[in-house]
Amino acid sequence: MTRPTELLFIRPRGEGLSETLDQLEELLVAEIPESIRSLSLEEPVYCVAITYCGEQFFWPTTMYVGTESLRSRLREDENAEHRFKALVPDAWGEPRLRARLWSPAAHERASELQLRALQLIDSPNVLLEGELLRPARELLQRVAARLMRIDWTPIVQVTDDFIVYAMDDSGDFDASEDIRASVPAERVALWKVQGYAWL
Repeated sequence: MTRPTELLFIRPRGEGLSETLDQLEELLVAEIPESIRSLSLEEPVYCVAITYCGEQFFWPTTMYVGTESLRSRLREDENAEHRFKALVPDAWGEPRLRARLWSPAAHERASELQLRALQLIDSPNVLLEGELLRPARELLQRVAARLMRIDWTPIVQVTDDFIVYAMDDSGDFDASEDIRASVPAERVALWKVQGYAWL
């Protein structure tokens, strides 16, 4: 008689979750601006969205950059619901505005740290989603908040209302919560004046 297959849960040894996330945070803060620089954009940028998947959290999947020409085009299209789409990367559909970690070494190291973090967060017989992923989500909120404070002028032109934020492209987490976690209140106020009352 064949025995049923058993899944063995093994938690990795060595550095814990906090240390692993700290290392990943430093890596992303250093590498994301270089990834944006690699796009060689020649027009002002109003946002950088660091996307993640709230269902499995292979993060960050992609960085999306919103340009002024994109925002103007959305405003002109009455059917585009630009107030929503301007902050939802999946709605843009422009490959030239997508970036991934540009350095192969950084990408490999980030993948290693992400996998280790997921293994440390994971629990046997529990779906890896929702509140279980909060430590990883908060990591990206911290990364975005730190990137809000850097000088972007040597990297890309930015608008007066420029923001950096984490964004769950699966829709499981509240987008406004992610934005408010990284963007200063006075900058959020600039977006509310433009009609983004849900922020």
